[in-house]
Amino acid sequence: MMMKSLVGGALLCAAAVGVACADTVVLGTDYYATQNGSSFFLGGNQVELKGNPIGPGVTDTIIQRLQDVALDGTSGLKVTALSLVSAVAVPLPGGGSGLIYLTLDPTHLADDTGTVTIRGSAAGGTFDSTLTIYYDICKSAGANGVGCGAADDFLLSDTVTLSATNTLWGPTPPPGTEIVEGNLGDQAANKHLNLGVGQTDFFARSTEIESAQNWQDALTAATPLPGALPMFVSAGGGLLLLLRRRRKRSAAA
Repeated sequence: MMMKSLVGGALLCAAAVGVACADTVVLGTDYYATQNGSSFFLGGNQVELKGNPIGPGVTDTIIQRLQDVALDGTSGLKVTALSLVSAVAVPLPGGGSGLIYLTLDPTHLADDTGTVTIRGSAAGGTFDSTLTIYYDICKSAGANGVGCGAADDFLLSDTVTLSATNTLWGPTPPPGTEIVEGNLGDQAANKHLNLGVGQTDFFARSTEIESAQNWQDALTAATPLPGALPMFVSAGGGLLLLLRRRRKRSAAA
């Protein structure tokens, strides 16, 4: 729904006799920072990841909620940035070693989508979510969490499906949340300044936003460049991505 229809609907609902008024989570953007200890497997070798912040603050992952949604309803999701880096140097093609970076694949940005189903009331509740992310592994960081720093820095592309089940949320930001303020209807905001009757913002309450056990590789085979490191390809031909314990942090926009 658009902002105008939402506000009008809230007023009509409040004035009508016998009309059930549903609380509504408004659209916005969630800003995440990856905790140390996140990891993924490359050819059976566990590589520790950490956030490579792109802002605001220490944000390294940005996910948009695309619709206003009545509680017990579903909104579309879109990932607009992903910026992670290995905690230590790893072997690189052609010899030597260096850091590797994980960012969104610039050729599949329209496909980095999913859904979130939000339950509860304006006081909070639980949510389930599913996301598909197309990512690149590079020898240098791209711009704002997308792509590689240079064409010849590309190592591998793949995709992963992420899911969360019965994760807690609330209407107020937990300590440490990156705060981006905006008026109702501002897609970039996570804290809206003029919420109407029955409208609420959305903040995950748990320090483990996605269930790592459910982050399964969605492809049967990776697509490395010719001559790319064999260690990037697992026995099944794909990557198992186990980014753990992503949590919200907070900073002024």
